[in-house]
Amino acid sequence: MPEVVQALPLYVVMKSDFTCLRCGRCCRWRGYVRLDADEIAPIAVLLGMSEARFIAEQTRLTGDRCNLSLLENADGSCPFLRNAPEGAACRIEAAKPRQCRNFPLVWNFPGWEAECAGARNRRKRDDAGDAMEKKP
Repeated sequence: MPEVVQALPLYVVMKSDFTCLRCGRCCRWRGYVRLDADEIAPIAVLLGMSEARFIAEQTRLTGDRCNLSLLENADGSCPFLRNAPEGAACRIEAAKPRQCRNFPLVWNFPGWEAECAGARNRRKRDDAGDAMEKKP
């Protein structure tokens, strides 16, 4: 009887060997950072502002009018991105939106593999492993 092979979702395959190298490229990509309702209060508290002020000053309504999204800087980067000695860092790390925490395992953007240092590093490891397997 033939063996049945089930394709695993990307987040299952990558979870075991993807390591974020804190390059911050995901934080510089233009587009929505959608917020779920339960994420607003923790971010507002962390920033020391009321929920109403946070919503008014730090978010916008998405085009589909279904979510709030963090505002972005003119260059498309996240306003909470900062440089740190260890690499890119998030000013709201303790309350980082789910969408950000789930990159690239649950969501990602077109061409992210070429942008993300963690993906490039993973590819190098995969290529090195393939080369080792081909050696006699």
